[in-house]
Amino acid sequence: MSDYEVTTLAKARSSYRWLVLLNCIHPFGYGAFAVVLYEFVLIAIAENDIAFATGIWGAANVIGKAVRIIISPIIGQVVDTLGRRKMFMINFASAILLVVLIFFIPSPGTFFLGIILDNLLNTPDVPTMATIADIGMVYAFHKDDKGDKKVVPEGETSNSTAASTSASASALSCVSVKQRMAVETTKLFGHMSACWVLATGVMTVASAIMIDINKSAALDELELLLNSTTSAKNNSTNNSTTDCKDEQLELTTIDYLNPVVFMCIGFLLAGLGLTIFFITESKDWDKAIFKKDVTAGTNKNLGVVDSVRFILTSPWLSCLAFGLIFVEGCQIGTISGLYFFMKYQFNSTATEFSLVLLWALFCTAVANTAGLKFFVKRLGLWPALYMSCFAGAIGLTVIGLAGQLGSGWCFVGISASLFNVAKPILRGKFCAEFSNDEQGKAQGCLYVALSFGGMLGTFLATSLLTFAIYAETGVEDIKTDCALEGERTLLSGLSFFSLSLLSLLGFAFALFAKTKEPLEDVANRNVGY
Repeated sequence: MSDYEVTTLAKARSSYRWLVLLNCIHPFGYGAFAVVLYEFVLIAIAENDIAFATGIWGAANVIGKAVRIIISPIIGQVVDTLGRRKMFMINFASAILLVVLIFFIPSPGTFFLGIILDNLLNTPDVPTMATIADIGMVYAFHKDDKGDKKVVPEGETSNSTAASTSASASALSCVSVKQRMAVETTKLFGHMSACWVLATGVMTVASAIMIDINKSAALDELELLLNSTTSAKNNSTNNSTTDCKDEQLELTTIDYLNPVVFMCIGFLLAGLGLTIFFITESKDWDKAIFKKDVTAGTNKNLGVVDSVRFILTSPWLSCLAFGLIFVEGCQIGTISGLYFFMKYQFNSTATEFSLVLLWALFCTAVANTAGLKFFVKRLGLWPALYMSCFAGAIGLTVIGLAGQLGSGWCFVGISASLFNVAKPILRGKFCAEFSNDEQGKAQGCLYVALSFGGMLGTFLATSLLTFAIYAETGVEDIKTDCALEGERTLLSGLSFFSLSLLSLLGFAFALFAKTKEPLEDVANRNVGY
């Protein structure tokens, strides 16, 4: 290897370590704020009307996803033009701005504006995936410290291949550069996702515990104040409405969320500082390693229509994109509806919800690391995708039935995330179709697909849950009984049943996608996992 190649490999390894840290700090900050948002919307905006809170949460996020569909291709071009580092700086700065805007200027208008800004600017996944693709490309052309065989560019041969007596080493040496990059990018994305989801889960639980402790203390103070000033009125209050009264008192005490909000801002500021001083640019790493013939206009700006057309011109990219739409729809829909579903069905606290979310994120982390390698190696690439879709459908159905079976079944349904290996595989293969200097464009196009999926899943989960709450509880009774009365039927699980059907559609589409896989990828589709 040349000195440049050695230096680039060292930079790639160092950058990946800093990137992991950066993707842990971001959920420490903004991920914790998501728990605040659930409480904030329910109390400060919806005034304890769970159906209205679910509806406004769904509407804001659907609008946000629609905005992201429009802006994603532009963000991809910005990542390619400005670089990954500057985009990370914009992400952290915008996250701080929207936290301040939403929480310290509370109103429905600022909430919707904050969600729109979130989807416009706070998109760390785009530069993260672009950087991972850069690193994966470098890894694909070098030996690692363990002495793995260097990948041979298409059309060349390797001297070490002939000398090797190991069948596995020989197979690895013959893998195309594109296939090897898909493998490396998938592995890196899987490990990065594991770090991100675990950081999100741990911080979500910690934030939820802080919120419940502060909320309980605020309620105790208000109860003491109320008892000392209006004891006669309290004595005449029916016991069945006491809880609802407490909930109404919370409307004036959202200050109990302040400690978590300030903690979020602190982590986001730390992430901004880390980006400024330690993150290096990576988009030009491969220019001295490969000879590329980039024709004029390759990186032209793509709008939404251009991005959709660009994806649809390739049957293979279309298959990958639609597969990601279904997978993302199930995941985002579950996250969007689960908090309000548990609040409605079981009157769950923020801590109880965060524990379920932590388990979901832990299962996802296991799937994206050990599970990814195990299932692809044991079953093969496409069977692993089929299994992931079936497991998702079963798990979502169980969550929908949890209202009848008990809150513990939410954990059982979420356990299906242990088999969720579809997303890293699909994203890895999608990224492998683009060179380093086009990874921003690739991520922009990819984010259009993911935003479509997120919008679809959010709409199904929140709109159907809102309908079910109104149908089961009654429009006029929701605020008077805090949505805790009324017969619970299978109707309240309709949102998760619909997501289950979405997962089955993903399975059907995976069957079709297999027929469109390029011939050059078929022979080595499982090599290197």
